[in-house]
Amino acid sequence: MTRSVSATLLLAHDEGGLGDAGLSPALVLYVSVAMLVLVAVALRSTWTTARLDPPEVVPAPARVSVMVIAGRAVTLALLAVLLLIGYYGSPTPGANLVPVAVYSAFWYGGLLVSVLVGDVWSAVHPAVTIVEAVDRVRGRKAEPSPARSMAGIGATGDAPQPYGIGLAGSPPDDLDDGEDLDDVVTWWIPAALLVGFAVLWICWPGGVRPLPTTTFLVVWLAVMVGGGVEHGAGWVRRHDPFAILFSAVAACSPVRWAGGRPSLLSPVRHLASRIRETGDLAVAVVLAVALGATIFDGVRVSRTWTDLVGPRSLTSLGVMNTVGFVWVVLTVVAAWMLATRAMDRSTGAGDPPATAVAFAPALAAVVVADRLAHGLERFLLAGQNLISLASDPFANGADLLGTVDWVDQPLLSATALAWVGLLLLLAGHLTALVVLHDRAVARYGPEVAARTVWPVTAFLVASLVVALRLFGL
Repeated sequence: MTRSVSATLLLAHDEGGLGDAGLSPALVLYVSVAMLVLVAVALRSTWTTARLDPPEVVPAPARVSVMVIAGRAVTLALLAVLLLIGYYGSPTPGANLVPVAVYSAFWYGGLLVSVLVGDVWSAVHPAVTIVEAVDRVRGRKAEPSPARSMAGIGATGDAPQPYGIGLAGSPPDDLDDGEDLDDVVTWWIPAALLVGFAVLWICWPGGVRPLPTTTFLVVWLAVMVGGGVEHGAGWVRRHDPFAILFSAVAACSPVRWAGGRPSLLSPVRHLASRIRETGDLAVAVVLAVALGATIFDGVRVSRTWTDLVGPRSLTSLGVMNTVGFVWVVLTVVAAWMLATRAMDRSTGAGDPPATAVAFAPALAAVVVADRLAHGLERFLLAGQNLISLASDPFANGADLLGTVDWVDQPLLSATALAWVGLLLLLAGHLTALVVLHDRAVARYGPEVAARTVWPVTAFLVASLVVALRLFGL
C-alpha cells in the first residue's frame, strides 16, 4: 500500500519549491529578473561580433559501434517488456512500473541524458531498429548520412549534426526528384503525438494508468514503424516527438557526436550551431508544446486553476484541463511570434514566421531548464520506485531483485532542490539569451542586433517569471 500511494503521488504532483527553502519570493524574483536584464544590457554594448560560430568538423566515415548495437537491443527488449507489463501487470498505477517508467524515468531521464552526453535516444531508437531490420529483409539500401545523422552516437556520417534541427544541408537522398522535404517532414505528426502524451499525463484523470499509457506506446510505435517502413529510418527520427525534442536538447550538451566520435564543445556554441537561415517547423512546434506542458503542469495544481475549474466530473475536468493546456501552448506560440515580429520590425526582414522558426532551437535551453527544475524531485523518486517495482513487475508477489520493499527516500533536501532548481532556471534562460543575441549579431550585424535583443529579452523575462512562480514563489 505504501508503494502504491507513493508512486501515485509521484505521478500526480511535483514537490518542493523555492518557498520551502525559506527564500524571500520577492527578492529571488527581483534578483533573477535584474540579472537577466543586466546581461542583456551588457550583451548589447560589448558583444558586437559573432563569437559562437561552430568549428569546422572533419568528415568521418559512419560507423555503428558495438555499444550502440547493444543499446538498441536493450531498448527494444525494454519496450517489449513494458508492453507486456502494461497489459498483463497490475491495473493500479502505483503497482505497475509502466507509468513511472514512461512519465518520469523516460521523460526526465531522456532530457537529462541528452544534456549530459548528447543525443542517445536517436542512436538506440527502438522503431529505427525495427525499420532497419525490415529494410534489410526487403533489401532496401540504408539512407545516406544526412538523413541518418540524427542517430547522434555511432551512426552518423558526414553531417556533424542532425538534419532537420534548423541546419543547412542537403535533404535526404531517399526523396523523389522534385519532392519537397516539407511534404515528408509533417510537423503535425510529432506535435499530435506529444500533445497526446501530455494530455494523458497532465490533463486527463486516470490518464497515467497502465492501460492508457501502454495503448499510447502501441499507437506511437505503430505510427513510427509504419512511417519508417514507408519512408525509411530517417522519417522516424524526423517525426518522433521525443527524438526531435531530445536531439534539440542535446544541443545544450558539451558533447557533440560526429562520425560516431565524441568531441567537447561549449554548450552555448553547440546550441548556436542549431540556428540557421532555414529552420525546422517541427522542432519549433515540439519545443512550444513541451514548454506549454511544463507550464500547465504547474498551473493545474495551483489554487487559481482549482478555483476556476471548480467541482466537476472526471470527464469534464479532463476536457477543461485539455482546453487549458492547449491555451497555454498557444499563448507560448503567440508570445514567441510577437517577440520575433518585433525583431523583424527592427531588421526590416519582414518574415516573422521564418524568423520565429529559425531562432526557436535556442528555446531548448529554456525547455530543459524549466522541466528539470520543475520535476527534479519527481525524477529522483522515480528511480527509486523503479527499483522496487522492477522486482515485482506483474504484481504477483515476486521479489526478483530483492528490492520489492525498497522505500523511497528524498535524495536532496528542500533547500538543495530549491537552489538547484533556481540555478537551472537562470542557466537555461541566460544561455538562450546569449545564443539568441550572438546569432542576431551574426545575421543582422551589431547595430541591428542591439535593437533586436530587447524583444527576446522581454520573452525570456516573462518565461523566467512564470517559471519562478510555478516553482513555488
